[in-house]
Amino acid sequence: MNYKNEVNQSFNVFMKKRNFETPMVEYVKTVLSKVSFDKHLFEKELFKAMALLLPGEIIELKNWCYSNYSQELLSVLNKVF
Repeated sequence: MNYKNEVNQSFNVFMKKRNFETPMVEYVKTVLSKVSFDKHLFEKELFKAMALLLPGEIIELKNWCYSNYSQELLSVLNKVF
């Protein structure tokens, strides 16, 4: 294996282990947690979050949303994601 392949492999391992949560993702999670009692408000805030976040952050948010709100808000999550 050449040096370039070793570097790429190491980078890929690092990226899989890296936690992508940024202050913005944490902020969005806080907001969504506070509005989760209202389906329409949750959907509105989730759409706003989608416009603010980067693709990697959206994946993290999607995983978090499904793990925390799939029981109550599955229709909203499926609509947004």
